[in-house]
Amino acid sequence: MIVAWAAWLQILQLRARSRTRQMSADIAGQATQSPAASERDERGSAERAQLQARFQEAIDTLRKSRRGSGNLYTLPWYVVIGPPGSGKSTLLQNSGLHFPLSDRFGKEALRGIGGTRNCDWWFTDEAVFLDTAGRYTTQDSDQAADASAWIEFLNLLRRYRKRRPINGVLIAVSMSDLLMLDDTDRHAHIRAIRKRLDELSEHLRVGVPAYLVFTKCDLIAGFSEFFDDLGPELRSQVWGFTFPLA
Repeated sequence: MIVAWAAWLQILQLRARSRTRQMSADIAGQATQSPAASERDERGSAERAQLQARFQEAIDTLRKSRRGSGNLYTLPWYVVIGPPGSGKSTLLQNSGLHFPLSDRFGKEALRGIGGTRNCDWWFTDEAVFLDTAGRYTTQDSDQAADASAWIEFLNLLRRYRKRRPINGVLIAVSMSDLLMLDDTDRHAHIRAIRKRLDELSEHLRVGVPAYLVFTKCDLIAGFSEFFDDLGPELRSQVWGFTFPLA
């Protein structure tokens, strides 16, 4: 009995020492990681704060505009996503839409209010376009920070436009990516876009049409020559097709 009790005490002491060593190692590990983790947290907090400020600034501008009529639901809202360099901004610039803010505030107002690396606001006479940073789609530079900012962006949409956060989403895919990327990178882009669409539907709790737009089509051999003979009216027509809703 005494021997067994002594052995049991010895086992308890060894376990306690092991837990102490593990706790010390965990604390040391946290101390080692804390500067980098703290820096990431600061960057994430700064980006979320910038997003919130831009949202509020854009909402105020829209409410004061003549076309907005003080109602955030007067014009439809479209979110624009796509990998970096996919031509989202160029797509909007060459859309043929009228940007009333450019008349009032100059060319910079094409991006709403000065633009931002997170989300550019494009106010037109017919709709509001929210051009998101390409890294929000791919999330391959700083995954944690980009994912956090993207979710914050979706939360802000729900907060400011509760009844109908968005009316649709435009997905810009560059033909240069489709032609130049290998299968692995191409599939990675496709998976990232699919995941962003799922997150958008999940967080906004609304079903909206998605418009897949292929940009930089002039890189396709013979594309420019094929459309050379078309006049402005024909060029402005939709070139594509629609999948029926399931």
